[in-house]
Amino acid sequence: MTEETVAIYETCNKQYPQAPFDPPERFPECPRDRSGLDPGNEVYVAVRDTFRLLGMDSGHYGDAKWNPLGEFITPEDDVVIKPNLLYHYHPEGRLDAMTVHASILRAVIEYVFIAQEGKRRVTVAESPVWTADFKKLLDDSGISQMIEYLGDLGVDVEVIDMRETMLARSFESPKPPRILRLAGDPAGYLTVDLGSDSEFHGLEIDPRDYRNSMTNVTHNESVCRYKMPRTILNADVIISLAKLKTHVMAGNTLSLKNMVGAYGEKIQLPHYRVGSETSDEYPSLPIMRGLKRTMVKKLFKVFKSFPYSEKIGPVRSFVAKVTDESWNEPYPLWGMWYGNDTVWRMALDLNKIVLYADKQGMMERNRQRRTFAVIDGVVSGEGRGPIRPKPRNDGLVIAGRDFAATDLVATRLMGFDSWKIPILREALSSKDHRVTKVTEAHEIRCVSNREKWRRIWQLRKADLLNFEAPLSWRDHIEL
Repeated sequence: MTEETVAIYETCNKQYPQAPFDPPERFPECPRDRSGLDPGNEVYVAVRDTFRLLGMDSGHYGDAKWNPLGEFITPEDDVVIKPNLLYHYHPEGRLDAMTVHASILRAVIEYVFIAQEGKRRVTVAESPVWTADFKKLLDDSGISQMIEYLGDLGVDVEVIDMRETMLARSFESPKPPRILRLAGDPAGYLTVDLGSDSEFHGLEIDPRDYRNSMTNVTHNESVCRYKMPRTILNADVIISLAKLKTHVMAGNTLSLKNMVGAYGEKIQLPHYRVGSETSDEYPSLPIMRGLKRTMVKKLFKVFKSFPYSEKIGPVRSFVAKVTDESWNEPYPLWGMWYGNDTVWRMALDLNKIVLYADKQGMMERNRQRRTFAVIDGVVSGEGRGPIRPKPRNDGLVIAGRDFAATDLVATRLMGFDSWKIPILREALSSKDHRVTKVTEAHEIRCVSNREKWRRIWQLRKADLLNFEAPLSWRDHIEL
């Protein structure tokens, strides 16, 4: 397997199995005879077959010694699985369109366990959004049940919420939101300074213009500091489990963007900037439209500070209207448009840290960690992602060693032009501390159980999946 190879597996039924997501048969490499079977679990087969398609440990495929992830994981390695578990709520109850499904996570955990020969605890770590109820997310997604089940089988899995705080809101009580102190990363945190290697370096912009909370102390002309969880820095291997979906601030969100959740406090990360001359929050506005936008944002903030107020009909209608894309066109709020020039910088900075920062938080010339990417597109999300995407049943699992290479293939599948997705364009053109070994998409070889996807670079637009882009990105990122 080379870093320029990406596997695409397309399932037949395009649906997820039920917890605890047992394999459909007793594969020879799986040592636990006590595990049950789920004959309809094609997702397990899809994950397993992406490893086969990539040629991982091909000499032992089909026998008990097959150890595909052993190509880059040793029994002594600390491995962190970083799934996209963004939020606990979807307006249509479709968590499966927004978060990585537990059945994908189950299969990856199994093969990490094999690679580690059961000698180490498997770590699953995520930093969801500030308002996320992580326990509810784990329970509702079936992850809690699956982790308990694996524990009974002798597979030790630790799930870490790397946030230090969360904002607890209730729509059922008039109590205002509360900031709660969480346990955080049990290994602690360490500040990493990217300095001049940051994608923000050299911009003649007041850091205080950034939202959410960059300051001129942490980000200025000489420093660019990020407070990183030590669980990430202590890892030898990072496995990204991303969701195949769109994103209102980034175009789409895949493996590279998934590393934003490797940061402890997302609320502290810059997502857009305000300011009369340097704003990338929205396109230039007529004066009166700008004043109206300012008033709407302030009123929206007041109502969101008292979620119970949304039980009042006019308030509920106002909140729904403001968060509707069609109302926000052509002047979107909060940096949710194709001109956002901030999110890609922040995401690439975090990818540089994940790859090059050593365990003491010092940036090195050589990579400090091995990586692997899996993208869950069995049920994917289009339109107003990442939190309100419309579900679509695509039946795909995509995998590869290089985050950017895997994302380039997934972006092509979505029917988007990777050169119009800022994080991919800049990843390919960066020079220092490169986050990919690929220089252009056509270097990537695709392997698949479907002949069609092996020719992905030759396919016409009509033969691709053609996702619906977020409204404020529409007609700007499609092929």
